[in-house]
Amino acid sequence: MPGAEGRALVLGAGASGLAAARRLRRLGYEVEVLEAADRAGGVMRTVTRDGFRFELGPNAVQQNPELIEVCRDAGCDGGLRPASPAAKKRFLVDRGRLVAMPAGPPGILTTPLLSWRGKLRLVTEPWRRRGPGPTESVADFLRRRLGQEALVRIGDALALGVYAGDPAELAVGYAFPRLYALEAEYGSLLKGLRARAAEGARPPALLGFDGGLERLAACLAEGLTVHYGVKVRALERRGGDYRAVGEAGGEPFERTAGRVVVALPVTAAREVLSPLGDVGVLGAIPHAPVAVVGLGFDRDAVAHPLDGFGCLAPHAAGRAILGCLFSATLFPDAAPDGAVALTVMVGGRRRPQPVELDADRLVALVCDELAELLGVSAPPRVSVTKPWHPGIPQPTAVLERVRKTISRLEADHPGVTVLGSWLRGVGVPECLKSGWSLSS
Repeated sequence: MPGAEGRALVLGAGASGLAAARRLRRLGYEVEVLEAADRAGGVMRTVTRDGFRFELGPNAVQQNPELIEVCRDAGCDGGLRPASPAAKKRFLVDRGRLVAMPAGPPGILTTPLLSWRGKLRLVTEPWRRRGPGPTESVADFLRRRLGQEALVRIGDALALGVYAGDPAELAVGYAFPRLYALEAEYGSLLKGLRARAAEGARPPALLGFDGGLERLAACLAEGLTVHYGVKVRALERRGGDYRAVGEAGGEPFERTAGRVVVALPVTAAREVLSPLGDVGVLGAIPHAPVAVVGLGFDRDAVAHPLDGFGCLAPHAAGRAILGCLFSATLFPDAAPDGAVALTVMVGGRRRPQPVELDADRLVALVCDELAELLGVSAPPRVSVTKPWHPGIPQPTAVLERVRKTISRLEADHPGVTVLGSWLRGVGVPECLKSGWSLSS
């Protein structure tokens, strides 16, 4: 058995932790993963019932090189599946009906989502001044560049679709770094989009996995030494090594290693890292509680053609739901023949109350909304619910202080690396990228 300098601990078996564990093993470490739950994957949660498959966490992943490399390392890249081309169209709820979002800049001139005044304001975007920096709110950024009407009717959906958040709170440089980069590099979103299109840039492909994303997590965990049911309470420094202290099955548990990756939710990370320094600022990261409702219907019980990815309901629409994913359009095997699967999100930063409803009342609320928006005319054949507390971490301006704090801690304690969706990005591909990018 190697000495502590040749051993590595990974705290957390979510996407970041699993990718980090595989990377460290590639670098020659003897790796152990400590996970508090009884399964790997973190928020990747798949439920199969009566022929329907529901993703109660992320529904798909955007392709990036690190995703492919990590899956190839685990021998499961063959399980990745592209989303159906039929799921390209996206809808917004506007005045009680579903309206297709503009497919690109030309579509902005014809969309019914904006008045002519709003369209004229948007056309002037290339001549708008630059903003103050990455901590500017998403609302201020979009209002400055696109106008108030475009913010309310279209831009608000950006914050909802990714973070279930409030654009007035989110910091544009941290929440949407690619959008922020367009202004920084080109001085204009429209100019930047045209330039990227001329360079041949395309949106990354959407992918699923055979059996669901929870199965992807299980595949990434295969072959790793993962200890489930281990709650780490503290990380202590012992000379040049580190000791993880906690409990497992009601008994004390500890491990020592020279390299430690902390890939935990922010509340747990704050507790574990406290012995190494002042990380109180991590407690200032806000969250958006959400509940996910999976529903299976007979196809003839839903009037809408479901000819797209799904719909989002901007805050101004006044709906009780955040959005609805047309799951069986995205991945046709998510529902049996003659049926459809829908995945609905409720709650969020500005409307958290429905998350506290019991399952029956939550399903009833969602079905009432879908009756109006999609023409649902019968009860679901299947329903599943999953509340997420505290929910989705929000990349607000406080993230600037958080990142500086973590950078100082890592500099003061060589061998410790901190990862997590609250630090570098909420998407599974971003988490895999951060873990797979570890160096020796």
